[in-house]
Amino acid sequence: MRIPVLPGDGIGPIVITEALKVLRAVGIDTFEVLPFGYQSWLDCGDALPASTVTRIQEAGVALLGAATTPEIGCASPILALRRTLGLDLLVRPAAGLVLVGHAFEGLYFAPEEPEPRWVVTSAGAERLLTEAFSRARWKVTLVDKPTVLRHQAAIFRAAANPPPGITFELVNADAFIADVLRHPDRYDVIAATSFVADLLSDLFAALDGGIGRAPSASLGLDVAVFEPVHGSAPRRVEVPPEVDPTGAILAAAMLLDHLGEPDRASRVRLAVRRAGAVGGTTASRGSVVVANL
Repeated sequence: MRIPVLPGDGIGPIVITEALKVLRAVGIDTFEVLPFGYQSWLDCGDALPASTVTRIQEAGVALLGAATTPEIGCASPILALRRTLGLDLLVRPAAGLVLVGHAFEGLYFAPEEPEPRWVVTSAGAERLLTEAFSRARWKVTLVDKPTVLRHQAAIFRAAANPPPGITFELVNADAFIADVLRHPDRYDVIAATSFVADLLSDLFAALDGGIGRAPSASLGLDVAVFEPVHGSAPRRVEVPPEVDPTGAILAAAMLLDHLGEPDRASRVRLAVRRAGAVGGTTASRGSVVVANL
């Protein structure tokens, strides 16, 4: 199987180049680079070509760098990709925690829509919590505002069906943030809807060394796309020594897990930890990780 790769825009191609070095070093070397993002929009008038969608659907996976949204005439390529492929869940490990977020439910903003929308459904809550429970070791904490959003809280409680040995709690976001900063060891898997999950994602990344080091998975029923949490950061393209590809490399490790290659994924994570002792950020850190494999 050829793995679809969407380098995208800005620093996306830089970090993806380093991630592919690492994948090749562990024996995964069959890739197919596909058009996606702002550059694709400039080249062919479409930031998400139908041929790219088809190939991802056929493969069931993709590795993504980053994408820039054109200011005029184009929806966000990332949001379009998630909607088209039904990628409704986000999974983001950081700082010893795992964040599972719903991509579309809760308070949801889309750049091409004039107003935000707010919706929480029973089906969405069940999908969110089922994924969270499947990844939990001992507890799932759903972060929302149950003391105020009581109808929404009732939906979450009705959808919660923890397996044996896993506890469930629904907590207020403000109290949670204050506590997790001091006591991250009290938590295991964190679940949240879109806006809250977006905020928590950057918080957890900061606890783990910064947004450049954070990986992410976008999950649908039949497709999974793996990417660093950071954006395209076009201003950094001219100074690639300041670009840290760790998030993309760890996203590649998540891809390996998804493909049923946990040993290769563990090798990558161990090499990243070893490379973490190297000072500074560099666009060649993929080579440093490879040297530690």
